[in-house]
Amino acid sequence: MAFPSAPSALWSVSLLTVLFTAAVHSNIVYDDDPLQPVTSDETVSVGGTVTLTCRVAESDNSSLQWSNTAQQTLYFGEKRALRDNRIQLHRSTSTELSITIADVQLSDEGEYTCSIFTMPVRTARATVTVLGVPGKPQISGFENAVPEGDKVTLTCTSTGSKPPARLRWYRGEQELE
Repeated sequence: MAFPSAPSALWSVSLLTVLFTAAVHSNIVYDDDPLQPVTSDETVSVGGTVTLTCRVAESDNSSLQWSNTAQQTLYFGEKRALRDNRIQLHRSTSTELSITIADVQLSDEGEYTCSIFTMPVRTARATVTVLGVPGKPQISGFENAVPEGDKVTLTCTSTGSKPPARLRWYRGEQELE
């Protein structure tokens, strides 16, 4: 049996490094457990609707469950556990449990958990990010016309934005510092 020459061995190591790096950066999950739940992170604006989906590759007739950020059960299979009419069953099959949350609020942001009740229990997490829509900017600090040459302090505020809004001042088309 012949051993590879040094350049060939280096080429093999480089190829493995490239393949490993490609797998890591492409979010490929190599999991041999067909009962491991899979979820995805979701982003939604305040007032919108978000769908949380949990899937397993194979079914052993174990029940899937969604829990909220406080670990309160939302749905256990097709059964509603929390009395919040904003949360509805979207789909329930032997390999999937999907729920929707309507009229999403900032307080709905956080990490939700999908569990499958096998031995041992397997879980997956989905982070819900809620974006706040900024309110209309309000300018204060003036009551009447300001005579030319006088100084005035103006304040611009907007509430409800997440992430925080970036406010800018303009005089005509020119942005001010």
